[in-house]
Amino acid sequence: MKKPPGLILLLLGMTGCAKSPAPQSLSAPVVQPAIAGEKVNPPVKVVVPPHAKMTVPTWAQGQVVSQVKLKPGVKAVALTFDDGPWPRYTHQILKVLKQHQVKATFFMVGKELSRRPEIARDVVAQGHVIGNHSWDHSSRPRAAVSQVKHTDSEIHKQLIIYSHLFRPPYGILKNGMAAQAKKEKHTVVLWSVDSEDWRRPSAAHIAQTVMREVYPGGIILMHDGGGNRAHTVAALSMIIPQLKKQGYKFVTVPELLEMRYVPPAKPAKKRGQN
Repeated sequence: MKKPPGLILLLLGMTGCAKSPAPQSLSAPVVQPAIAGEKVNPPVKVVVPPHAKMTVPTWAQGQVVSQVKLKPGVKAVALTFDDGPWPRYTHQILKVLKQHQVKATFFMVGKELSRRPEIARDVVAQGHVIGNHSWDHSSRPRAAVSQVKHTDSEIHKQLIIYSHLFRPPYGILKNGMAAQAKKEKHTVVLWSVDSEDWRRPSAAHIAQTVMREVYPGGIILMHDGGGNRAHTVAALSMIIPQLKKQGYKFVTVPELLEMRYVPPAKPAKKRGQN
């Protein structure tokens, strides 16, 4: 369950997206068990599509971001999903995204990823971006450093990728996890549009909330895990067509970060000019 973040930073600037190389098939190394008798998952092959970019631009490393200032006239928004990977609902959301040819960012809980790595692999295989959402979604973690590091390690172990995105549970920035993420040069990703789907209202209410609050450069908070997300799935089928009709383009969080816009500096006035 989420509550609105207490801190929102407006960040400015813009860079272009370079063309990515062809996808590569990577074999996961065999991870030696840390404890005698611990079960080790066998090696798997994960294909990372070229558009599933996981890196973030230099300006965003170690920063807290909830929205990005875009060039005037550009209408782009990032859909994000928290708390998965989850049975049934993650795949249902993937189906809707594929139907509308939309890419999104999934902030995964490490513990859930370790339980259902095959679902997470499907997310990556379809070109979506993965972010760290702590190990067990604690608001008062006993080991904040481990919450971040352990989940980063699990993402790499299961998916053979390095994520540089971290979303703190409940948007809390002062329990040590966000500080650790910033120390590791991750972008701490909050949101500007809370769909309130964590309250489990009707699909119509979720869609209306998003449409009322959305604006260019925004980051939309939704959930694919943590419980019954049937209304989120239904709302998504309403939200995407409506935003496309308004001229919005859907991008991943790394893509949105690369689109930041910095207005050109005004020329300095010559001496004696009014």
